[in-house]
Amino acid sequence: MKSTTSLLSLSLLACATTCAALEETGVGPRALGMGGAGVACSDDYVAQFYNPAAFGFFGQGTGDQDKPILGSDNQNLERKDWGVGIDLMAGARIGGDLISYADAINDIDVDKLQDIGKNGVIDPAAVKQLIQIADLLGSIEPTKDTLTIDANVGMGIRIGHFGIGARGFSQVNARFVSIDRKNLGIFGAGDGAIADRINTAINGANIPQAQANYTPKYFNQTQYNQLLSTLSGPGVNANAVNLAAQTLDTKASETELASETSAAVSNALFGDGTANNPGLLAQAQNVSNVALENNTTTVRLSGLGVGEIPISYGYALNEHISFGATIKAMVGRVYVTEWVAYQDADDLENEISNLSDNYEESYNFGVDAGVLFRMPYLQVGLNGRNLNAPSFKGPTVKGITYADETIDPSLVFGVAFVPFETLTIAADVDLLETSTQNDGYNMQKVGGGIEWDAFRVLALRAGVSENIAESDVGLLYHAGVGLNLWALRVDLAAMMSKQTTTYDGEEVPREARASLAVATDW
Repeated sequence: MKSTTSLLSLSLLACATTCAALEETGVGPRALGMGGAGVACSDDYVAQFYNPAAFGFFGQGTGDQDKPILGSDNQNLERKDWGVGIDLMAGARIGGDLISYADAINDIDVDKLQDIGKNGVIDPAAVKQLIQIADLLGSIEPTKDTLTIDANVGMGIRIGHFGIGARGFSQVNARFVSIDRKNLGIFGAGDGAIADRINTAINGANIPQAQANYTPKYFNQTQYNQLLSTLSGPGVNANAVNLAAQTLDTKASETELASETSAAVSNALFGDGTANNPGLLAQAQNVSNVALENNTTTVRLSGLGVGEIPISYGYALNEHISFGATIKAMVGRVYVTEWVAYQDADDLENEISNLSDNYEESYNFGVDAGVLFRMPYLQVGLNGRNLNAPSFKGPTVKGITYADETIDPSLVFGVAFVPFETLTIAADVDLLETSTQNDGYNMQKVGGGIEWDAFRVLALRAGVSENIAESDVGLLYHAGVGLNLWALRVDLAAMMSKQTTTYDGEEVPREARASLAVATDW
């Protein structure tokens, strides 16, 4: 859109200016490189997140790493008495067609649309744009078309069976909370029925004869009949109505919109007969109440930033089974800001800059617990996070009090096959479906991968994962690498989705994430 009213482009800008988190996207590059698997195979400080039961097996050996005393110690955890590490991760997910809409809206000339109906010859491309914006407005799904940005950073210290750390999670979600399809200001003030205005805009003063026995190209016959009915009005002759309908149908077919979107276009153009959605054409009959400055389309940014201090302990009953728990002191900030995009467009920068002030801070605690069972070559684990469902108070912004944000409990089952200490094949599955900040969008992940620690110097990792609760992102591909430099280990991993969306003519993945860590283990 050639103006400051590009809602989606502005929401992208807003997302890039702050951070706030609710979904659990994982911790550290080792698990990220293996498809998110970590419950049954974590071997360092990040076991605080994936399964604190691993702490029960740390440091149980004689200290001679060539002679482990535990026959089921597949990862040689007995030799690890202490360790320190720091890691960070960042990523984003594009829900639905948000970026595609941003790209398409950015190409729409609002001034040209507003000129339709004024005196003079109007560029015929304006009517084509009318069809395109009808398609956009009829297709946007506020709960699906979103942008989510997340990040987490943390560190941990592991000493024997104990672990302590500090970590911050953040996530922000941008989405439409309402779409005003009525007050669009598309037609300028002027006398005459909408059919006459369309014909004048395209053909000027010389109105040709409509085609006889016209067959719709884009709309089905029922939709086309509805179009004729909408364009009809007192004092409008049949030729004007037929010509305008034929023009709109032809322009719709020329936009190369998929035929299955015709219902959405029809709904946006003709409405559903209610006051809230009279349709672009029907509302154009009464232009005095549809000025762009009256549009109430609203965009919301919401986020939850959580800082936590976890303390973990693991206890092994024997060499096969261990239990562990983590208690976390937590502080959370719930951020929310909304703006009426068209009305407040000039104040958008202020809204974004003031977002950091629109929060409520509160305190809580979290409880995690896990169990890890192992036998030669095989390990099985179960970990529950935030079992007490900690919640954080919602803010009051501009007189509106928003709901508290609750972190849903998660329960993850993991399995790992470790035929050699240098080869690990692992998988995790979420047993529970959890909610997100985006109402109606849920998470339930399944993933797994492989790690080969070649020559104990270079660790190569690969995996796949998927959110089986939703179908918008599809399969995710993971890869990672680790470099062991005696006293120091550096790990890097990345992930991206198989499915893509288009922005500015380029294909971009719907979801991507990257992580880096530096650690030492002794």
